[in-house]
Amino acid sequence: MAMFNQPNQQGNSGQAPAPTRIAPPPIRPPMPSREPEDIFANIPSRQTGSTGASQTPTPPRRGGRRIALVFIIFIIIILLVVGGALAYLSFVRQPAAPVVNLPNINVPLVNQNANVNQNVNLNAPINSNVNTNVNQPVAPSLGYAIGIDSDNDGLTNIEETLYGTEPNNPDTDKDGFSDGSELINLYDPTKGAGALLANSTLIKIYTNSKFTHSIFYPAKWSAEANSDGTQTVFQSSDEENIKVSVQNNPAKVTLYEFVLSKNPTADLTQYTKTTTKGGYDDLVSPDKLTHFVTRESQIDKVYVITYTLGAEEVAYYLSTLQMMVNSFKLTK
Repeated sequence: MAMFNQPNQQGNSGQAPAPTRIAPPPIRPPMPSREPEDIFANIPSRQTGSTGASQTPTPPRRGGRRIALVFIIFIIIILLVVGGALAYLSFVRQPAAPVVNLPNINVPLVNQNANVNQNVNLNAPINSNVNTNVNQPVAPSLGYAIGIDSDNDGLTNIEETLYGTEPNNPDTDKDGFSDGSELINLYDPTKGAGALLANSTLIKIYTNSKFTHSIFYPAKWSAEANSDGTQTVFQSSDEENIKVSVQNNPAKVTLYEFVLSKNPTADLTQYTKTTTKGGYDDLVSPDKLTHFVTRESQIDKVYVITYTLGAEEVAYYLSTLQMMVNSFKLTK
């Protein structure tokens, strides 16, 4: 080798040349770790020390990043769990109770609205039917209608006006008895405390001196007897009237037999036998418009009290007819 062939620069002193030191091989730097290179390692730092030389930035610690990332993930998981729980409670559990109750609340409301609409739609027919039924025959055998009675007290609206009672108040004098019942039983329906109809100004008393009988009739009506006194007509303000006629019964037969003598085809089973307030026998026709009245001790005479309808064939004064029958009295 060349290093051994070089001459001794110090001359030939007879000594062997000193061995030349061989430079040691360069030491190889340690191998870098397997971690990826720091991309910021070769970028000079902007910070300078006191000498003005740039300083290399210290790379961040990767362990701190991992801890922060784990902490953030943990927080996100907690938020998701809490949010899910709140959503479950708000949208799943809480509506469960109202879902059960809503049908109970809504169904009555729907039914109430339906009922109201139904009543509104049916009110007119119902009212119409009521009025129509009042003016319809009360029985097939009658063949006529009865006047309207708004308060159902036994007096038609026309009779309410006739006697000064209230058409929408069934008990005008507030004594516990209906106006119609008081009139029929000869009491004043406008005054309480048992005021008698005979002492009121609502009626007048007609007396037939020839045939010795008396009877009440409305004060606003007129009374006119025929020349021989056998018939008296009590006229209302319209076409309707009530007549009292005196008929002889020389054979002194019963009222049933007397009716058959006048009408041989009469069905006596349809007639009603009753007694008036004065204690007289009263046989009522099937249509309720004719009363045959007599007294057993004076059966030779029969007093026929008849209601004559107007052209409308509507009976407005049936309670007045009954009042007159109950007030009939023989004066001898």
